[in-house]
Amino acid sequence: MSFFTLLILLSLIVIVPIFFVMKEKSKHTQIASIQRHQEYLASANLVATQSKAEMAVNNEVNHERANGLSMINFSARHPFIKLLYDEQVPKAFRSVMDDIGQQYESTHHEEITESQLFTLNKLITTRVPELIGDYLSLDQHYAKTVIIDTGKQNTSYDMVLDQLN
Repeated sequence: MSFFTLLILLSLIVIVPIFFVMKEKSKHTQIASIQRHQEYLASANLVATQSKAEMAVNNEVNHERANGLSMINFSARHPFIKLLYDEQVPKAFRSVMDDIGQQYESTHHEEITESQLFTLNKLITTRVPELIGDYLSLDQHYAKTVIIDTGKQNTSYDMVLDQLN
């Protein structure tokens, strides 16, 4: 065997497998990149959907303000209703919130002043969801055991329940 033939044979033994390994590695990298891109698109789609839902709720509120105050249309997307059916919210809170919602719906809105209606709408659309959201951000053990008002011996749980009532 000549030196040239031996050199070609050795190069085929070394270079050809390296070529196929690199090609396969490139395929795996490309597949992984496609999967990451699809996950990114899915998460971006989820965020866009959530922001559209929030914008729809905000547009409803802004539309009501532009046309004068009107009665709140409770839907599954409304923050008050979401919290009403949230299992993390304590049962006592949910029962008081249910009473608030029933009282709101039974109120004759034509018989109350615009400022009273504004206060009711603000309470249900903003204040109660903020109050419950702040409570849920606390540790459950802390909320029910640590006394935050030493004068009345109230915990966070007691304070939120009092505010809801």
